[in-house]
Amino acid sequence: RMLDAKGNSAVFLFYAYARIRSIQRKAGIEIGSIDQNRLEVKHPAERDLALKLLQFPDVIEAILADLHLHHLTDYLWELCNTLTTFYMKCKVLGEEAQSSRLLLCEATRKVLLKSFELLGFTPLDKI
Repeated sequence: RMLDAKGNSAVFLFYAYARIRSIQRKAGIEIGSIDQNRLEVKHPAERDLALKLLQFPDVIEAILADLHLHHLTDYLWELCNTLTTFYMKCKVLGEEAQSSRLLLCEATRKVLLKSFELLGFTPLDKI
């Protein structure tokens, strides 16, 4: 179970991060060059992912309040599940909404990266 790529495991979290990096490589666009005003949340799966990302500061505050690190791992599992639903329902590359969805992926990558750093993990760009 610990190495299950589909379950509540570090491998599942690393896979989500690597998948974002793969999409970014395939896009062939420097994410920093996309105007942040291009972010539009229209599809329900985009909305769900954006709302989950907005919970990150609250999770950090909860950890600081009670020192229970499992809040972060639980949040990461939920975030990666929400990200998986987003991938399944919203094609990123080659769509009219590509720039917006790339920005949403980048925001997710940054939250994952900061979380991994807090947990002492080094993510992989490829698995």
